[in-house]
Amino acid sequence: MRFENQKAFEKLITNNGMNLFLGAGFSVLSYDKEDTKLMLGFELKEYLIKHFELEKYKSYSLPKIASHLKRTRKSDLYYILKDKYFVDSFSHKYNCITKLPINNIFTTNIDNLCESVLVQRELDKRAL
Repeated sequence: MRFENQKAFEKLITNNGMNLFLGAGFSVLSYDKEDTKLMLGFELKEYLIKHFELEKYKSYSLPKIASHLKRTRKSDLYYILKDKYFVDSFSHKYNCITKLPINNIFTTNIDNLCESVLVQRELDKRAL
């Protein structure tokens, strides 16, 4: 990446570390146990509509569909979210975050990608 003042940026992260803010799209190169890419929001909406036979709700937003399912099929919804967003494998490109001086990670994502990357790093260290 390029920064307007590269030296100031490097000094800042060296002295203070950095905070990562991760949101939608960060996990696009990660996969579940079926070797399927983790779904983005619109894909999850389509999946939930099909899985729970909610065609009459297809004009609803994902949050509305999720709220409906939370009221009517909470345990089924949670099972699917845990299953579909549990990272089994990921691109080696994510390993770069282990080299950053991170203070905090803030995310709105429900997957376990960051934890998976850090666990894999520890396993790799032990294998050496």
